[in-house]
Formats: sequence, C-alpha cells, structure tokens
Amino acid sequence: MTFSYVKLNISSMLKKRSVGILTILVGFIACADKAYAQWDLSASYGARLGPFGLAGSVDGGYNHMLWGERGGEGLEKAMYGYVRPAIHYSSSLIINRIEGKIEVFPISILKLAMGGSLTHRDTDIYSLDCQRLECRRPAERRFMKIELKAGYDKYFALLGYEVEFIDVLGGSVRPIGDEIMNLEADRDGDKLQNVNILVGTTHLEPFQVGLFRYKSEYWETKTFSDLYGFFFNRKMEDFSYGGYVGSYRTSTFYFPLSVGIKVTHILQEGIGI
Repeated sequence: MTFSYVKLNISSMLKKRSVGILTILVGFIACADKAYAQWDLSASYGARLGPFGLAGSVDGGYNHMLWGERGGEGLEKAMYGYVRPAIHYSSSLIINRIEGKIEVFPISILKLAMGGSLTHRDTDIYSLDCQRLECRRPAERRFMKIELKAGYDKYFALLGYEVEFIDVLGGSVRPIGDEIMNLEADRDGDKLQNVNILVGTTHLEPFQVGLFRYKSEYWETKTFSDLYGFFFNRKMEDFSYGGYVGSYRTSTFYFPLSVGIKVTHILQEGIGI
C-alpha cells in the first residue's frame, strides 16, 4: 500500500547541512531574551522486542515564549505560542546520532519543526541485509515536520506528518540501509514520509491509554514499515514511563508481536502541553 501525496522538492528546501542547523541553534540560544525563556532537559532509556533494540537519548531545548502565557482552563490552557531550538543525542552504543532542530509553536497544540541529524555507523545491522546495503558509512538526515494535538474532556488525539531526506556522506554505490526504520533507501538519496496517528483517554488515571499507528514509506524504493497497536503512559513527578504492545510489519519481515518500553527522566520541564 502506498500513500497519496503531493511530491514536493524537499531536498532543495533543505540544502543546508546539519552542521549549519546546529550553528543556527547556538546563535539563537546565545541571543534569546532570557526574561521570556526557559530551558528543558530530559534523558530517556528504551527497549524493544520485535525487532530487538536498545537505546538511550538526551534531549535539551530552549523555550522562548512568543505570545500569551501558560495556565487557564479549557481552551485558554492552549492559548500561547513559543519557539524551541533543541539538540537531541541518541545512542545504542554501536550507532550514535546527533540532531539539531528548530520547533515553532504558533499555538501550543501545533508544532512546525525543521532540522537535521548526523549518524555515526560502523557496524552491520542485524535486521538489514548489509552484504547488499550500505550500513556502515555515516548517514545524514534533513527533515520537516508538522504535528497537531487535540483534546476534549478525558480524550485526546495526535496527528503528525514528517518528510525526511536521507543520504550517506560521500555518496554510495549501494542502496542505503536505514537503521532507524529497518528499510532500504535509494543509493542516490531518498525521501521518507512518516505518518503518526494516536488516539487515547485518561479515564484510567493516572494512566493514559489508547491506540496508535506509525507508518513510513520511501518514495523511490517504495519500501515501508508499519507499527500499530495499544499504548500506555504514566507520569510520576520527575519521571514518566510508557510502552506499547502491537505488530510491526516492513517490506521484508513481519513481527505479529512487537513490545516496547520507555522511561524518561525529566531533569528540567519545558513549557509545552
């Protein structure tokens, strides 16, 4: 199954390298008005079976209020906007990635993001055919993303759409192995679109529970991955933990049972909803 889409020339809009994005972030943070800003910082640890994976990450950002203020009830709770330049680092010990991004919230429930990442890869990936695919050379990603949240009473929903451009530094003579999505990308670089849908409820407080689906597809190779199932989440003071139980399907394999867990330590809370 393929997505219907309007094919935009995203790569030409994102010609700047990831290093350039990181430079912009540093400059913004240095010049930001600290009277209307707040740092956030968190560390996460996750594990997955089907396919197997382990990773840790650190995410830090600088929340700069654009308009409005936090607080209020009902719709007033969402009536503010801010911008958040951020840096994200993740590692599975054998694969390490650093990402810089700028997130703009014209209103707190709508996120527009743009950024890029560099990934250091120096080992074969068991879930990919690395005899045929390029798995070891450093990979670069550039992306644009939009995400919308909605809520009513004890129900909530999220809809996200993202376009990524992936390539390996120096080019490749073989198709590119995508270690994040477990997919094959075109050797000349490829575009990946991700669609994320989530609906849930807080009726089982203190837990949030619901259903989700996350589907990805490369435009050139038409390879895809599809993860869907049930999720739960709970926040406890400076920690939150959650997980999912579902199924995971790609162009080359199928796991009828896929299970994941994630624990996040909130070292400094931001101003987002």
